[in-house]
Amino acid sequence: LAAVGKSNVKVHATPSVGIISTGDELVDITRKPKPWQIRNSNSYALAAQALQIVTAVEILGRVNDNKSEIRKLIQKGLKKDILILSGGVSMGEYDLVGGVLLDLGVKIFFEKVALRPGKPTVFGMKGDKLIFALPGNPVSTFVTFELFVKPCIKKMMGCTSYEHPIIHAELEKEIKIKKKRREYRPALLKQEGSGWKVSLIDWHGSGDLFSLTKANGLLIISESVGKLNAGDMVEVMLTDGLL
Repeated sequence: LAAVGKSNVKVHATPSVGIISTGDELVDITRKPKPWQIRNSNSYALAAQALQIVTAVEILGRVNDNKSEIRKLIQKGLKKDILILSGGVSMGEYDLVGGVLLDLGVKIFFEKVALRPGKPTVFGMKGDKLIFALPGNPVSTFVTFELFVKPCIKKMMGCTSYEHPIIHAELEKEIKIKKKRREYRPALLKQEGSGWKVSLIDWHGSGDLFSLTKANGLLIISESVGKLNAGDMVEVMLTDGLL
């Protein structure tokens, strides 16, 4: 810039990101979980995903399924440009996040998406603050961050290209589809000759975090498809978090 005489240039500010995990069942990673508990992996996974594109990322903490506690931590989180929550957004008795957001004056734009995994995903705004409340199951959390949060952060930073790269690959094994929702399944992509082949990772639902460690892409299954045959050409979404 100095060599061409540019002393001033226009830039986009980097948004700040706050992360909150909710749930009585969560314990810190240093503690041994009881049979009904799990370690709080989502906070660290979301922070790692966000840190791939921004540096101002803060884990604000874990909160129990208690309205007043959730409210207090969300109020702290609303000081950030983007607040990301995980858990507490389904339809159960202890899924309290949506109600607390409404009580705090957050305008909700959507609270469900036709997606698997990740159906109970919430997006809202309060003033110029963006709030994403993502499902608590780890694979759902990962997928919904990649689909909704990451492109939003990139757009706020002025990126003109913010969609994930898509690879067209030959499917190695038949897939039968049960639910008519768009699916993003953990998959293993490999290059053979001048083309690509892909196979699904054996996974056991949206709580199966370890399936992601074996994947290098997400196989996209259209909601209009009832079956995919071996040899069909399919789309695979690449993400930084799986490469």
